[in-house]
Amino acid sequence: MEDEDQAIVRRVTLVHLPQAQNKFFEPELNLSRWSTATASMAVALCSGTGFVFSVYSDFMQDELNWNQRNIDNLAIAKDAGVVFGGIMGGIIATLFGFRATLVVGGIINFGGFVLTAAAVDGKIANQDMLIYFYQFIALAGNSVCETMAVLMLVNFSYNKGYQSGLIKGYIGLGSAVFMQVYKSMFLNNELAFILFIGWFPMLVAFACAPFFQVMLHPRVPSGSREGALYHKATTETFKLAVAFFLSILLALLLMSVWENEDGDTEHWVYFFHLAVT
Repeated sequence: MEDEDQAIVRRVTLVHLPQAQNKFFEPELNLSRWSTATASMAVALCSGTGFVFSVYSDFMQDELNWNQRNIDNLAIAKDAGVVFGGIMGGIIATLFGFRATLVVGGIINFGGFVLTAAAVDGKIANQDMLIYFYQFIALAGNSVCETMAVLMLVNFSYNKGYQSGLIKGYIGLGSAVFMQVYKSMFLNNELAFILFIGWFPMLVAFACAPFFQVMLHPRVPSGSREGALYHKATTETFKLAVAFFLSILLALLLMSVWENEDGDTEHWVYFFHLAVT
């Protein structure tokens, strides 16, 4: 009886998108949607590199003798890369699946930031247009990786609101995490930090790619046996609410360790620190 129930659940829930049935890139593995959710959150935490532009923009301005107009053009190229990467991520996911999308995005992100660091350091040509293009590539790769948000909306189709908020929230938290990493490990070493935000997200993308798999929630009659088994599994709403609450605690924890420019922590920050710990 138990084996038959498991077979029904598998038949009902493990349905692949027609566009993503590439057996080379998307072999069917015995995974749960929660392993995919965990991997997606890890990737989201590494997808906030576009929000730490202010960390290294002043460094690039000094090293390249740029003016504010050059920095503005670089920011425009960065934003254009985000838009282009989102479009390309959808196309790659449709043709080759989400695992291939994650791998390609990680490689592009790595290449863009490494080329940026090499150009700023004078190792390769550092004409203005080339550096704009390097940043365009870097943020395009980062945006391609954000396609995992679509996968989570597919896998948790009955809880799209929770998943959308979680993924976008973790992308924002990722920028705060990178800021803390910079302050603790790369302070006054912006060149090394540029390299770090190039190779570390790629490493996480490669590690998490095997856990990306499409598992749909099909519409089944609520009175059928399949419907009873499926609706019994809808306790995922509560689990997602717990994950949402934990993400809020993570945000408060990051706020608690944030220091102001004078190096003194504000008094209200201690309240959040105590609330989290």
